Amino acid sequence: MNYPPYSIETPKQDGLRGFDAEVVVEAFERVSINAAVEYMPWARIMLRAEQGKIAAALSCAKAKKRGHFISYSPPISSATHSFVAKKNYEGKAPRSLQDARGKKITVVDGYTTKLQLKNAGIPYHAVINDAAALNVLLKRDFDFFYTTREFIQYITSGKIIASQIQYFDVKQTSYHLCFSQGWPSSNFLLTKFNKGLAAIKADGTYDKIHAKYQ
Repeated sequence: MNYPPYSIETPKQDGLRGFDAEVVVEAFERVSINAAVEYMPWARIMLRAEQGKIAAALSCAKAKKRGHFISYSPPISSATHSFVAKKNYEGKAPRSLQDARGKKITVVDGYTTKLQLKNAGIPYHAVINDAAALNVLLKRDFDFFYTTREFIQYITSGKIIASQIQYFDVKQTSYHLCFSQGWPSSNFLLTKFNKGLAAIKADGTYDKIHAKYQ
């Protein structure tokens, strides 16, 4: 789905498509496979992956509930999970999920961040997308929006909202290309992708792709 800077559905004038999208296409190209990235809502992506109707999903974190229908590539990137707070928040700075217990937290439905809170037994208020979550954080009586720092920094860059929020980082999570076990030749594609990914990491192409987004 559209998840800059990992994947960008509509590139700007700079032409950047997202570093995960670029890495995946380039890794497949190295092993003579033409790959394309299509966009749809995340819940639909996971449903179609479970049904074997798409080859793979990105950017995708490991989760227990996906284990029966997903095979994971090696990490293709990582994300910093962070509690976003209003700039004037003066309470205790959370450095773990448990530090936020008792606070009012919003999160995006379907994201791994929601699963993390759910598995930790921490109450949350789920909304449909990141714009809604930021709106809830800033305009309602909420303490935190639990999300990915890199994504929020990207979508708020150069905007007034960037000066209205602060971040409390709690953990790093690896992202993978998540192959649907129900897709024909899934294991073949996973093996070929892993070979291509190793190749672009070895010759510096992977680092060059990421450098464009820094």
